[in-house]
Amino acid sequence: MAHLQRTLSLGSVVLFGIAYMTPIIVLGTFGILAQSTAGRVPAAYLPATSVVTCSCRSS
Repeated sequence: MAHLQRTLSLGSVVLFGIAYMTPIIVLGTFGILAQSTAGRVPAAYLPATSVVTCSCRSS
């Protein structure tokens, strides 16, 4: 059975996630959702960031 080897550090994964999410947030979802939810969209990204960070740190 094939075994995957970790090659990215936590910092690299976080930076990749930020670089991947930033254009999507600004162009695709953030503006529309912020307008329809009266600016509460960042409240949803905080728990999501926590979950992703915990997932990256787990072994």
